[in-house]
Formats: sequence, structure tokens, C-alpha cells
Amino acid sequence: MGRLPRVHFAGAIYHAMARGVNRRDIFIDDEDRLDFMSRIRLLEKSAGAKVLAHCLMGNHFHLAIRVGAVPLSSFMHRQVGGYSRAHNFRHGRTGHLFENRYKAFLCTDDRYLARLIPYIHMNPVRAGLVAAPWEWRWSSFTGTALYADDLSDFNPWPEEGTREFELIRREERGQPSFGLIAESVRLETGLDSDALKSCLRARRLIAARRKFVEYSIASGYSQRNIADWLGSTCSAISRFAQKWESGRPDTKL
Repeated sequence: MGRLPRVHFAGAIYHAMARGVNRRDIFIDDEDRLDFMSRIRLLEKSAGAKVLAHCLMGNHFHLAIRVGAVPLSSFMHRQVGGYSRAHNFRHGRTGHLFENRYKAFLCTDDRYLARLIPYIHMNPVRAGLVAAPWEWRWSSFTGTALYADDLSDFNPWPEEGTREFELIRREERGQPSFGLIAESVRLETGLDSDALKSCLRARRLIAARRKFVEYSIASGYSQRNIADWLGSTCSAISRFAQKWESGRPDTKL
């Protein structure tokens, strides 16, 4: 199974992240961080994008970003490429600064987004750099309207075992969310996640569900996870998986 089709539409929100090659630092000093953020602000204007949340760590960064007409791939190519060249020049180094390709995951759920933003802001706390997210200068925590009115009720961490926690942890491991897989299927078939989860038996819908299961299995999801998301049964997914692996995916879901 190859890479999922790229998903782009104006207004899409992504969780984007990139790490230094061999986990080396990508930010050596505050001048590096200021340069990185100034490039972000310029690109927001030229690309019609909006960074909803950010956090700059030592060897990686996280962004929650809403794109406009310009695809995220173009935004990230210009941001990462421009910053890498400037960083290497300043510090007298050569070669790649970042590890492989940046990671980006489509956010298709408001509830998930509401957990993603505090998750991003909690990175320096998790790393033991500060005791509270508002103590970290290089994140958007203090400027995020979500917390501007009342910090007393702030719950900064998705509880372990919750859907949001598992989704974000999967992202860190590079596993695409079901939302991203469903959006990839929509781009190929024209059928959205509501259609995939419906009980309708139209041939076109069955083919789209098969494609969703195929992508999900290839992405490492368990048959139970897939069945729960589709509202199907493990036995149906199991029968489909066996026939898909043998090249005969004709099971009805």
C-alpha cells in the first residue's frame, strides 16, 4: 500500500510537526526561534494561512495550522526550507537539518482540535522544561483565546485511554487518523465519513468502505478499531481482511 493521497482544501486544519535529523537540536538560541516565528508570520500573510497554536522545542516543533488556497505542503516546504538554509548559514553547518519529511495530520473533529491545542502547549511540561505551559516563552499558550478568559478550569492533558489521547499519540508515531483516511477516501470516491458509516448498501458505498478498510489495515489499525469506527462488526472486517489479503475483496460490509 502506497502513501495516502494528499488532502487539501481551503479551511482544512492540520497538526504539523517536524524533528531534527538524528534528533539533533533545530533551535540553538533565541535568535533561531525568532527567525522561525518571523518566517511563520510572513508565510501566514502570503499563503492565507493561520497558525492556531505553536510550540517550539529544542529538536522539534508542533503547529496547529488552518490553510487557505495554498496547500500545506507548499507552506511547510517554504517554512522548513527557508529556515534550514538560514540556520545552517548562521551556525556554519551543512547538510539536512530536519529528519525526513514533516508529518501532518488532518483534524476533522472539533472535539479533537480542542484537545490538540492544549496537547501542543503541554510539550515543554512533558519534557520537564517548565512546571506549567504559561512559563514556556516559545509557545502560543498565553496568546490563545481558548484560555484567555479563565485558566482555572484549564485541563491541559487528554486523559490516557480517551479517544483524543490515543489519536494524538498515534500521530506522534506517524499513524494517520481515521479522519485523514476517511478524507482520502472522500477525495477518491466523493463519499464522506457520514456515508461510510451509514447502513446503506449501494454498490458505490460498499466499494468506498472497502477502500477505507484497506487503507486502515495498511496503516496498522486493528480490526476492532476499524469495526468500531465504521459501525460494522469484527467478523465482517475479518472476512474482508482475509479476502483482501488474498486479492479477493468481495465481502459486503
